[in-house]
Amino acid sequence: MASASDQLQQQDPELHGEINKYIDELKGEAQGDYEFVVKYLKKQFEMSLGTDDTARAEFFSKVANQLEERVGRIPYDFELKTGREKEDYANFLKEKDMEDTDQRAQELEFQAQQDLAAKREQKEITEGANERGMLGSGIEKRQQAEVAEERKVTQQDPQQRVFAYQQARRDEERRIGGVTSERNLADITTEARRGGQDEQFNYDKGSEGAKRSLDKRLAELERTKAGEMRSGLAAVTLGNL
Repeated sequence: MASASDQLQQQDPELHGEINKYIDELKGEAQGDYEFVVKYLKKQFEMSLGTDDTARAEFFSKVANQLEERVGRIPYDFELKTGREKEDYANFLKEKDMEDTDQRAQELEFQAQQDLAAKREQKEITEGANERGMLGSGIEKRQQAEVAEERKVTQQDPQQRVFAYQQARRDEERRIGGVTSERNLADITTEARRGGQDEQFNYDKGSEGAKRSLDKRLAELERTKAGEMRSGLAAVTLGNL
């Protein structure tokens, strides 16, 4: 059975043509809406990258990254940021290890200086006791003990506390640095995961939405066209009675 469009074309070609012209105008309006959006998208694009196609191509060749093109922006940024974070943390630990080594050298040097000074002091006491005929006496031993204790209290103990504090501070810096690095890596991972999910969702939603809008618009136009054809055919049929 012939459609209303075919029947109308046979009975009134002029009316059939007018209806088709009307539908084409509606399609033209839809095309105009599309071109309006594209126009301003193009302007935005040119504001960012200019109007010179050659210059734009040269720019892209300078900043080209085959890995990013292959794996995508979000995975590329994720690997880049995590790699840098791990490298920064490793350099931080290396710096702390160097400070540890330097402090060990300072401790050995301090201890050597203390040993040398203590020997000199003990020698001076022994020589003094010998001159007084008190070598090996209790007085000599008491003086040696007092001098040793004074050196321990006024020089050795304070410096050892400084060394211990410096070591404890670096250990705490390592702990805090480790926690900070773990948090940074977790934040980078979360950002990448959510960014990827958002891109996937927006793509799926946008694609489905655009398809639904297109199907709906085309269906509306087909219904409009069919209705116009039926109305035209009915009018022609009544006019022939």
